[in-house]
Amino acid sequence: MYILNDGIDMKAKIAAMARRLEELEMKKMQEVQAISQTPLQAMPCAICLSYEHLVEECPTIPTVREMFGDCNTYNSNWRDHPNFSWKPQLPQYKQHVQALPQASNLDKLW
Repeated sequence: MYILNDGIDMKAKIAAMARRLEELEMKKMQEVQAISQTPLQAMPCAICLSYEHLVEECPTIPTVREMFGDCNTYNSNWRDHPNFSWKPQLPQYKQHVQALPQASNLDKLW
């Protein structure tokens, strides 16, 4: 059995940890290289399902613009429409004003 000096023992532990760290780094590097070498799979255009272009370059987009137009959809007449209001609407009560009953001619006689 060997008795090691504390300094030598600590250096041996540090060297073992350094080797282990290098092994882990190499393992991670190999994983990263394997991932980067994997070819990317092309996704089809979400509009026409073609693999030949991106969604932004889809030739059907001008047709959609032609159908719906690029016009402003705001209508100022709808500004005060109750269905398009975001504030809570209080119920509108009509006040019924009732006239006091008039005394009949018979009541006046008494």
